[in-house]
Amino acid sequence: MGSKGGFGTWSRAQGGTVDGAGRARDPSSPAQGSWRRGLVSIFAGALILVAATAVMGRPSVFTDTDDYYAQGHDITKALTAFVLRGKPILDFDDIRYRLTHADGGDQEPVHNQNGARSAYYGVCLYLLETYGTLWLVDLAQSLLAAALIRALWRAIAPGAAAWSYFALMAFLAALSTLPVFTAFAMPDVFAGFAAVATVLLMVYPDRFDVWGQAALFAVLAAAMNFHTSNLITCGVLTLASLLGLGWLRAPGGQILRRGATVALAGVLAVAAAGFYAEMIKLRSGDELGHPPFLTARVLADGPGRVYLARACRTKSPWVVCAFKWLPLDDSEDILWSDDPSRGIFNLSEFAVRVQIEHEDARFALASTLSDPLGQGLASLDNWRQQIVNVRLDEPLLNPGFYLHDPYWRTTNLPLLIRSVGARCGRTRGDCAVWFDPEGLAIIDGVVAFAALGVLLLRLRAAGVLALWRARDFDDPLLRAALAAVLLSAAVIVNAGVCGALSGPFPRYQARIIWLLPAAALLFETAVRRFTRASSPNGGLERRREPS
Repeated sequence: MGSKGGFGTWSRAQGGTVDGAGRARDPSSPAQGSWRRGLVSIFAGALILVAATAVMGRPSVFTDTDDYYAQGHDITKALTAFVLRGKPILDFDDIRYRLTHADGGDQEPVHNQNGARSAYYGVCLYLLETYGTLWLVDLAQSLLAAALIRALWRAIAPGAAAWSYFALMAFLAALSTLPVFTAFAMPDVFAGFAAVATVLLMVYPDRFDVWGQAALFAVLAAAMNFHTSNLITCGVLTLASLLGLGWLRAPGGQILRRGATVALAGVLAVAAAGFYAEMIKLRSGDELGHPPFLTARVLADGPGRVYLARACRTKSPWVVCAFKWLPLDDSEDILWSDDPSRGIFNLSEFAVRVQIEHEDARFALASTLSDPLGQGLASLDNWRQQIVNVRLDEPLLNPGFYLHDPYWRTTNLPLLIRSVGARCGRTRGDCAVWFDPEGLAIIDGVVAFAALGVLLLRLRAAGVLALWRARDFDDPLLRAALAAVLLSAAVIVNAGVCGALSGPFPRYQARIIWLLPAAALLFETAVRRFTRASSPNGGLERRREPS
């Protein structure tokens, strides 16, 4: 068979197998050696990313980190009580009482906004931080990044020199946003992971054994569960993959199986979220809710305000009619402001918040249908803004803010921050990174979009358009081109999904633009692997993939 590496990747070579540097290897040699080499490479790649974090300062947190950590703590506490003391997770007497008495539910459920945040990521965050501080969170996310990138490298350019993988990791660590987000105690980095897993399962499943495919499936399902935007982005990416594979005349059965695999991961992600919601309802009587992101978005975009003013003239069909006199021009203010002249959701009584949550999707739909063109144009403008909005002020925010803010210093965040910096927090400014986050974002953004331009030029130089017209699915360079284009498309789709549904916030795009230099460098590696300069005119002569 072949040389196994990250996620069980393997490549066939003429007359035997090849190692990471493309050298022939004795087929009778033990497979364990190749596994060890793969694991060592992945660990080394992860350490490159962690080293970049150390240079920047330390792992970082965000306001939502507190919610994820609290959920993880509560779930772990309940499971530990069940395992060690036999305390039931569900109290069936309490459940029966709540089902038969009107006063059986909590007056103000503490979980009413937790539906917007994955409890499964919360458990991972809590356990990793508890047993190893945020540095272990950074290492775990860096290991996953290194493994996925190595899987891409082995799939796109099998037999490429081993040094090219480490060069790729070093480049991403130094000149991309990847190490910022592997060190961020948030599920944001899984947006890129979801795209990579989708592309590998759609374009290169034949490069992996059953365990490798299972690992990719697990990563994809987890990433889809960790953030709803990943579910939507991967859905669009899968449709694009199906169209590409169909054009290239890939076997119909293979296309269906690949699409079904990704769809099943999405179903599993949604089912897992539903299972947690049902368990919370049975355990506490709470119904998981989520902030009214859609309502805030259409109001801030403008068409929602026009619709609200018209719909609330004679009667109040919506709870938000009570706030029609507010500016309603900023989604963050609508959701979280404590200023009565601007905020709605965070300032409202619990019963009002629940009603706004229940009306969220219906209000957004009614507003959009009242002016589909206006909302469409507003969403397109959000998309435009999101594509280039890649600042790093949120993941690299001075943690002294959380340590001294009157509210955030009462949460779990000070515990997490001080666990990775004992002297951090004596003054508000002593935790800041030593460089300008805005300057770093400019460098990373310029590198990312320059890489996109280089990729497009390289696709043209390699004659990919002619290959595309030839519709040869077995051509290795064409498959590499398809993978690189899909990875780049994921960045654009992510901007559309996040910009239209939530808003053009810089964190959403910065978390995934590292895919652009990764795609460009991986395609360049494939070109060098499968082409060589011909002596008469310096053009590119094709080399077929070993089979």
